[in-house]
Order: sequence, then structure tokens, then C-alpha cells
Amino acid sequence: MWLNSLHIHLLVNELRESLVGKLINDIFSVSETARLYLSIGRPSERLWLMYAWQGKACRLNFINNINLPSKAERNSVPIPFRKFKITECEQVNFDRIVRMKLLDEERDIEYFLYFFLAPSFSNLILTDSQSSEVEWSLFKSRLVNEGILELPSPPPLPAPDEISTEYLRELSLSKPELTVFKLLHSNIRGIDKPTAGLILEKCEVENDRKLKSLSGLGLDKLITTLSGLIRIAETWYFAIEFDNNEPSRMLLMDPDNKRYSNLRIYESPSEAIATMGRQLEDEAAIRGLRNSLNSTLERELSRSDKLLSELSSTLEDYENADLYKKYGDLLLANPQKTKGKDQVVVKDIFEEEDKEITIPLDSAKTLSENAASYYKKHKKAKRGLKVTLKRLTEISDRKNQLKAIQRDLANSESADELGIIRSKCKKIGLMPDEKTRRKSAKSEDRSKKFWQFLLSNDLRLYVGRNSKENDELTFGFANKYDLWFHTEQSEGSHVVLKRPHRNYEFPQYIIEQAAAAAAYYSKARNSSAVSVIYTEVRYVRKPKGAPPGKAIYSNVKSLLIEPEKPKS
Repeated sequence: MWLNSLHIHLLVNELRESLVGKLINDIFSVSETARLYLSIGRPSERLWLMYAWQGKACRLNFINNINLPSKAERNSVPIPFRKFKITECEQVNFDRIVRMKLLDEERDIEYFLYFFLAPSFSNLILTDSQSSEVEWSLFKSRLVNEGILELPSPPPLPAPDEISTEYLRELSLSKPELTVFKLLHSNIRGIDKPTAGLILEKCEVENDRKLKSLSGLGLDKLITTLSGLIRIAETWYFAIEFDNNEPSRMLLMDPDNKRYSNLRIYESPSEAIATMGRQLEDEAAIRGLRNSLNSTLERELSRSDKLLSELSSTLEDYENADLYKKYGDLLLANPQKTKGKDQVVVKDIFEEEDKEITIPLDSAKTLSENAASYYKKHKKAKRGLKVTLKRLTEISDRKNQLKAIQRDLANSESADELGIIRSKCKKIGLMPDEKTRRKSAKSEDRSKKFWQFLLSNDLRLYVGRNSKENDELTFGFANKYDLWFHTEQSEGSHVVLKRPHRNYEFPQYIIEQAAAAAAYYSKARNSSAVSVIYTEVRYVRKPKGAPPGKAIYSNVKSLLIEPEKPKS
């Protein structure tokens, strides 16, 4: 714990000196940060107190005007204790809890304002000073049960001034290998390793000395020092040890002690806590960004592998393009009754040797219909083969690019290096900013109104279910670079194919799937071939005063396609 009970005790002394007798003027937060800022005192002597509750950086400390967020960034927080006077400030149970007593002078009623500084139960809570009934809470569920504050139980370890000879003797019997150093930092509340070292220096005891080996006089000296530790510590300074010009840990320092190098001394506990807290926040942000980047790259690599697998399977089908044409030619060259049959055996006129070939059939179709179906497959396969080969190259190149970024991430250390990697990810359509994320989440919620389908390479297709939804899909939900589909000569649903990013190029077979869906969700569903137009949403607009579902468009392309319902 970087911020322990002894640190909190010294912080409370500073807060008590500075805040008692002053009014709380205002409280505000900043969007997307886990911080609250309290304005305290008159304008001429105004103090700013910041409460942060993010993970390990959870803390309470004064800040100066330079570190205040701008007025444009501030969000007012509705509180019932504005203009209340701070009459007391204390630490609760020698724990990471700061409690201020507030007086509502107009009604002559007292309240407690609790700052909880342990990440596991961080919260800011106002209660009635007599009943513990909660009047206001930053987080409604934490430490509150049926409207009553439930203070966490005191930590299980004794405080320094609670140590007795009996306690030490029991420990020496139950843990014969326990050193005095480990006793101090592992078995007494609020003492970290550096503080344990200071105590042992005062007691003139070696770090590796076994507790059981201490004589009666040694035990008495240790207990006397611990009993007075809280008072003694009030003469110490906060210090931060720096490693490569970065804060590495916070410790308490006897002014006469020079054991550590690379130290910066702080007379104000709040200033040291602010410095170390900012460093912890920066480290957490770096870890979070690294984890986010790694997860995004892993997810995208997995998606690339899936796409490559699908495209390879598609390629196998498309490589049969010449075989489909051969089947069609052989069926027409060998006229016979095929309806009701699932295959026929015919002479292969394209082979020099006298061979026969088995051709699979759709038993519900005639010979000419089966032949037409094979010609259609041939045409589609010839067209798709070129597109699929191009797409395979693109995905393979992208995968190599992702792996190169992943290697850079593994070797990165600083925030600047991670920032460069993030920029690379953004450049190829990954890591959207917060504004884009919020817009995406809002769009996802709105998308539930429409039929939606996940096409073969994770591209989403949306279909309006009626005229009103068609309007909302096209003119409200879709982005301007998404593709919009509609039947050319009959009424039908608006169909939108979402584009992952602006420069993404859809494979031809995906466009055909979307067009087939537009034909299926139209009044021409039962036709064998339907003309479907498509264009980017930015080229679709609604005439003034037109009824729902009516749209005009430009820059269109068209496809003659067989209606087919999307498979997912």
C-alpha cells in the first residue's frame, strides 16, 4: 500500500490545520476522470481539495490553481453540503478513512463527510452525525445498506500504539523465525518497509534480528518507540525516491537521516501524495493503454485469420469456375429429362478419350434450368476469383502489418512510444477515440430496431422493417460512407451495409450478398432476377415533404441478382 494509515494520519493533521473553520463553496468533476474537486474558503484564501478514486492512485490532497481544470471542463456536482462549515477533521480507526464534521449553520445540524481512501471501498459519503443515515453518496451502493453507512471493520493488525509485550511474545512463539523487521512491516498497521527501517535505527536493532532473541530491555525499547511512533512521525517529512527522474516510491523521512539517495523532501504531506498519485495514475494509464492495444491487435489478428480461412474456402469454390461452364455445356449437349434426378451421367465431349462424367443436379429444375444455374455460377466464380485473390493479398498484408505493430508494442516502454503505436493503430482503422466509441455505443443501441445480419467476414447488414424504420435506418442510423441498397423497379426495404472505416473496400461477393438481401426484402422476392441499385448513403436524400421510406439517390451502380435471404 503506497498510502497507509500513518500517511493518512499525517495528512489529516495538515487538513485539520488548513480547513477547520472554512466553508465548502462548490464541488465539481471533470468528464471521464475519477476525480472530484472541492472549493473551500473565501476567494482571498481559497483552497482546492482533490479527491481521486481511480485504482491504486486513490487519494485526497490539496492542489494549486495551476493544476485546476479549466472552467469549460468542469461539470457541477449536485451536493447538499454547499456552504457547510468544516468544524473537525479526523482519521477513523487509524484506517484510510478521513472524516470531516460539517455544520449547517442555518439549521444548526451537524453532518459527517467521509472520504474513503482504500481502492476496495473508495467513496465520498455524507451522513447524519447522530444516526449515520446517508444524506448523499458519490457511489450509491458502496458501504451503504438500506440508507445507513456501514463503516468497514478496522484492519485486523494492531496500530503502533496498541502493541503490547504479550502480543510480541505470542508472535515470537507462533513464528520463531520472524525477524523484527518483518514484524514491523507485516504485523503492525500503517508501517511500510522504509518506516520499519527508521524504527529499527531508533531502537538500534539489526534488520535480520529474530524477534524471539530480543531481551526484555530490547522489547521494552521497541514497545516504547512504537507507542510514541505516531507522535514521533509528526516531526518527519514525506519523501519520494526517484528512479531515472521518475517517482518510484513514497516514504517517511527522519530529517536527520540520510540513508537514501535520489530523494525529494516534501514538508507538505499533500504535495507528496499528489506527486506520487499522479505518477501512479500515469503508470496505470500506460498499463491500460498497453493492454488495450494488445487486446485490439490480438482481436484483429484473430479476425484476419478467420477472414483468410473463409477467403481460402471461397477461393476453392471460385477455382471451379471452368468446371461450372463445362457442366452447363455438357447438359445442353446431352438433352434428356433431368427433373426429379439429383445427378446425370453424360459423355464428356471435351475429353479425347471416351469418358463419362457425373454432373450433380437440382432435382426440382429442368435440364435447361440446371444448365442456366451452372452458367450463373461460372459467371459469379470468374468475377469473384479476381476479387478474392485481391482480398487475400490485402488481408495477408494487413496481418503482416498488425504483427509488426505487435512486435513494436512488445518492445515499447514509454508513454511516447505507446502513443506512436496508438497512432499507427488509428491510421489503419483501429483504436477509435472516445467520441467515436460513444457514437458507436449509441448506434449499437439504435441498431436493435432493425433486422441485422452478420455476413461471412463479420460485416453487418441492416434491413428496415417498414417505411418508418427505412427512414430512420438511412437518414438517422447509417453513416455517410456506408453502402445503401434498394430494388430499382419495385418497393422494398432500405438495406445498409456498414463500412468498418472510410477507406474499406467491400469484396464483390459481400456486395452481392447485400444486393440479394435487398431483392429478398422487396415485392420482387419471387422473381428469378431482380435489378438492385446501390450507392453510398451520402448520395441518398429525402425529398422535402415526402412520405416515410421515400428517397432519391445519385451515383448509383446496379446488379441483376437472384433474391436470397442472408444466412445469419
